[in-house]
Amino acid sequence: MREETDDDEPPWAEPPKTRRRWAVVLGGLLLLGAWQRHALEDLARGVVGAEPRHRPEHPPQLDGLDLAAVHGPLLTDWVIAAGRDDPEARAGAQAALRSAIAADANLTALFDELVSLTEARRLADPRHRKRALWITRAWNQYLDDNGQPYFLDAHVRVAARPSYVAMAYRVGADGRGTVDGEEHRVRLLERVDTLNLRELYTGYASSSVEGALVLADRTRQFAEDRLWPALADELAPTPSTTAVVRHWRALGPSLVAAAERGLSGTALAVLRDTAAARAEGVAVAEAVQARHDCGSEFILRPLPWNGFEPDALDRLERWVEIGPCPSLTAEELAGLRRASAALRAPEVATALPSALAELAAWRGRGVALHELRHVADDVDLDDDDDLPCAICPASASTVVRAELAAYLAELAWSEAPEIAFFDACLVAEADQTAHAEALAILFDAAHWSCAAIPDELSTRARALEQDAFGRSEEIVVLDPLRGAAAAAD
Repeated sequence: MREETDDDEPPWAEPPKTRRRWAVVLGGLLLLGAWQRHALEDLARGVVGAEPRHRPEHPPQLDGLDLAAVHGPLLTDWVIAAGRDDPEARAGAQAALRSAIAADANLTALFDELVSLTEARRLADPRHRKRALWITRAWNQYLDDNGQPYFLDAHVRVAARPSYVAMAYRVGADGRGTVDGEEHRVRLLERVDTLNLRELYTGYASSSVEGALVLADRTRQFAEDRLWPALADELAPTPSTTAVVRHWRALGPSLVAAAERGLSGTALAVLRDTAAARAEGVAVAEAVQARHDCGSEFILRPLPWNGFEPDALDRLERWVEIGPCPSLTAEELAGLRRASAALRAPEVATALPSALAELAAWRGRGVALHELRHVADDVDLDDDDDLPCAICPASASTVVRAELAAYLAELAWSEAPEIAFFDACLVAEADQTAHAEALAILFDAAHWSCAAIPDELSTRARALEQDAFGRSEEIVVLDPLRGAAAAAD
């Protein structure tokens, strides 16, 4: 090895005159105003495909704001009013929200611009839609930079009258995960707005900057309505033939074995004692939903974790019908009564909340693994990279390839790959989605079916990762996210 001295010139050194010129240029750059330096930074971010950062112009004044109200009822009212052709309602909701954030000039400036951009005539322009979504990310960045645990997820509905929609969350936990040793952010989000919209996913990752996002409410719903019933020793007979009921019967024993490894004995005992009752209630809800295909318009509200109250069950009596496509049958109402009575029994009512929180946290770590794979791929891939995949057909889009990578990673590295497989079987039932297309590729390549959970599932998934993407990188979810769903409940 060559030993360098202070007198040595590195092989890339410029002649002295050129170095002096660069010294003058660099010295001049140091004297640039802050806005010019920021412009250069934004230019550099643009070169690598990153969007400009939001730069507040005023000192933060967030401590005195009621951000819970801002992101809850006030935002909800404004989003609803902004989407309607009612100038008076829009102005009132706008004034209420603006008044609540008036003490902070930076949030106010962001909101004022967002208001101007979200008029229907302006949202018809793609440039304004893009800017409105950037304002949303700037809002998130500003709150995050100042330690405020709130987050917006927005999209623009493009229709005859375009509208801006934002769902709001409180950050319930802010943790980390690693992919092949590299750390990435993982956050648990709890829904705080009251819009009549429900996410159809348990987590997502929109960029490497935002990191992996796990939706606490949707993860809990999956745990309560999909996973908990599968832990039953024996399911009651049901006329329902929906996919979830079939998968409970086929995969339930393997899920019980996984739960024996992953849950505390106390939690597992109460969940197993009540799983059959939960399954009966959820199966009724599934049957009612399925009859929308034959023309029924009856909507049964989601079954609470502890069943329906007696008064609510009595009010359902008027919906009981007979015929080929009833709103609700007498047998189904009787099933809801049995399930609710079992779930509301005093001996289990006090034990269920902590057991369900443990179940949701167990599932949430698998969701985080899936999203961490997306985050790492966002970091590693250029915009024009299509994520080469050796087992994918040429027609598979980048989105499909990315979902395949994430499902494989979850199966390969989850502490409970059986849950990931169960979830994959449910998702695979959906038609014409990128997720379903990705899972069709996976199941075909692995020669798997949903009739049973394969042996050595993680080992086989890691081998398939290597075959498909030329890698099999360990993914780990770190504290404090582990167990955070319990706090979120």
